[in-house]
Amino acid sequence: MKRKYYTVIAMAMVMAMAFTGCERDYYYYDEPWGGDYFVDPYTPDNSHDDGYLISMASVLRGQWQGTITTDFYDAEGNHKRQTYNTDFQFDQYTSNTINGRGRETDFTEDGKEVYRTSFTWYIDERTEDIYLKFDDERVMVVTSFHLDDDSFYGTMQSSDGQETDEFNLKRYTFSNRGLTFDVE
Repeated sequence: MKRKYYTVIAMAMVMAMAFTGCERDYYYYDEPWGGDYFVDPYTPDNSHDDGYLISMASVLRGQWQGTITTDFYDAEGNHKRQTYNTDFQFDQYTSNTINGRGRETDFTEDGKEVYRTSFTWYIDERTEDIYLKFDDERVMVVTSFHLDDDSFYGTMQSSDGQETDEFNLKRYTFSNRGLTFDVE
């Protein structure tokens, strides 16, 4: 009886090893802003071997100007729509990472600054979405966009569903290598 028991355990161990591969390790964690999913741990010292995403991050790096149209609900639950001139800056932590820091500044048509905040950003390896976590804890996800050396336009939504922004930006610093990325 013991021999059959050991044989079954040995077979189970062999089966478990057969289904274990040498794939990249992902870590499961609860996002502080909601949503549970698998991602790499993004830190300034973490290099990624995926050249496509690193290229995408290096094209994103730089300063962008254009317009942003924001649809949102105010504190009383009223729908609002505002269009601003905007300036975005994206900095990579290093040239081999798919994350970094950034800043958004919005202006009225007459040039008066109405909003300025900093954020951390990263590119999700699975979806290629760009996550912006603002210093005020608000999270925006760029889910549909076009990005090349000269233009960056698309749509981003807040993680709580209370805001949707459409943006159309042109690069004014850090020209890159002629790559184009379209995500839908």
